[in-house]
Amino acid sequence: MAENYYFKNKTGSIVAVWKIDETEDELYQMLLFNDDMKSKLNGFRNQSRKMEWIASRVLLYNHTGFIPQVEYNEIGQPFISCLNKSISISHTTGYAAITISEFGIAGIDIEQPKERILRVAERFVNPKEASFVPKEEELNYLTLIWCAKETLFKMTPKNDINFKEDMILFPFKIDNEGIIKAKVFEKCTSEYDLFYKITPDYHLVWSC
Repeated sequence: MAENYYFKNKTGSIVAVWKIDETEDELYQMLLFNDDMKSKLNGFRNQSRKMEWIASRVLLYNHTGFIPQVEYNEIGQPFISCLNKSISISHTTGYAAITISEFGIAGIDIEQPKERILRVAERFVNPKEASFVPKEEELNYLTLIWCAKETLFKMTPKNDINFKEDMILFPFKIDNEGIIKAKVFEKCTSEYDLFYKITPDYHLVWSC
């Protein structure tokens, strides 16, 4: 397995991205599956999603040493019961990504810039954010904004959060990597520093 990207911060929290070049059989050999995991695997109808699911579990196994029996709490956040750390999982066509946080709540999202993001932008971009998006780089900015808000959603203990009204990103200028400052309006307002990386193949945002 060759990881496409790996980052570890001072606290020991990690981010890992894997480009899926293996066959399904090759992926399958990298992991021990219990009965629940086999049942989940057999339920996939989409081959690409199946491969991404296996790849994300292999990443978790490689970085935790535990068979990744991933469960979800009442608000949809993933966890491994025998692992006293926060995890987050994301995938896009041909890639799987994870983050494992030693102390805070983890969140991660990986996306490929596609034109469909332009068609749904009004659902998640508020006017303040739209004001700093340059037209010539609209797709890159909107993809990154979407990734950032997906990451925030995964970290926020609230199912009915509104991407457009309840989250706001402070103005930023895109680079190959950097930090986006964000605010989430819940019962009390929370502020976050989100890290990002842009490659020719994907946009990645995380917090750990």
